[in-house]
Order: sequence, then C-alpha cells, then structure tokens
Amino acid sequence: MKISEIFYSIQGEGVYTGVPMVFIRFQGCPFRCVWCDSQYTWDFGGGDEMPLDAVLDTVARWPARHACITGGEPLAHLRDFLALAAALKERGYWIEVETAGGHRLPTDAPIDCWVMDVKCPDSSMERINKYGEIAGLRPQDQLKFVVASRADFDFALGVLAEHRPRCHVLFAPAFEQLDTADLAEWTKNEAPQARLSIQIHKYIWEPNRRGV
Repeated sequence: MKISEIFYSIQGEGVYTGVPMVFIRFQGCPFRCVWCDSQYTWDFGGGDEMPLDAVLDTVARWPARHACITGGEPLAHLRDFLALAAALKERGYWIEVETAGGHRLPTDAPIDCWVMDVKCPDSSMERINKYGEIAGLRPQDQLKFVVASRADFDFALGVLAEHRPRCHVLFAPAFEQLDTADLAEWTKNEAPQARLSIQIHKYIWEPNRRGV
C-alpha cells in the first residue's frame, strides 16, 4: 500500500481532540482542496510502498490503542484501506477515519468513527460532495465544515437544515482565512447543536509541520 507517513501524536481536532493516536497517512489524493494542510500527500507517485505487515509493525511501536487513518484520501485506496482497517481492528485498535467526502463510505468496514468533510464554496471543491452519505453517518461519527467566510457558514447551515445529520457537527475555521472569534459567535448563536473545532496541533507545533 502507498503510505506517506506513519507517526504518533495527539488528535488535533474534532471530538477526540487531545487523544493520543497513531496516524497512518495514505499517499495520493484526487481532490487537492485549497485548504489542505498536507499537500505533500497529493501525488499518487510519492510516498513509500509498504506491505500491510510492515504498516502494522510500525503502528505497534507506540503505546496508543487509537488509530487514525487519513491521507491523502484513504478511500481513494479502497482495497488497501479495507485490509488495513480489518487488520487494525483484529489487533484491538479503535479506528477513526478522516475523509474528504468525495467517495461513498464503505459502511461495512470496522470503523469506530468516520470524520467526513462537506466542502464549502470557498474551497472551490463543493462539486465533490456526496450529500447522500450524510444519512449514513451514525451518532458517533463527525461531519466537518471548513469555513472561510460568512457565505461558507450560511452554506453549511443550509446543508444541515436539508440533511439533518445524526452525528456530531464540526465547524472549523480555515487556517488564517477567518477570525476564529467570528466563527465562535456564529456557532453559539446560530448552530448550538454543533461545535467549534480548532486545529490545536497548529498552535502546539508550527503550522504544516509533518509528523504531528
């Protein structure tokens, strides 16, 4: 399987912010969102080919029992993703998956928490959204909107009103594009069922640093 990096850190955003996790990044993403903070994972020709056993051996070096499969776009590597998820679950890992929202979710995979994006208009990636997948998200899953403007926030409110997800809803400010205080005010006043999600790893370590 094509792997960009495997590292041990804390989860920097979402419901499980602060939880120590092993991160497995697949190499290769077809979407190339403007707000992506791991553009080095885009190229399908980059990264390293690793057999499944080598990936599992690397993950096992660290004490955490939480694993986050991310990318790149993990669902662009569906066969390898499914094999990895099954193997991690067999070894007793709790598994979170971060996906850009441009693929159908393999809901029969043994995933404890899906974190699915809905791309807002300022990302120029709204066309990839698979709105039909929102209905399949469970209460323990997460639906994330990266918000760069008031127009993006209004768009997100419209999606929520139409699709009424059962899962956690996250509003994340596009880094250095939106005043976080503005998004906090909008969230508490207009979407109290949601939560503000800030990428704390960018404040603990420098932005866009690898391996954190």
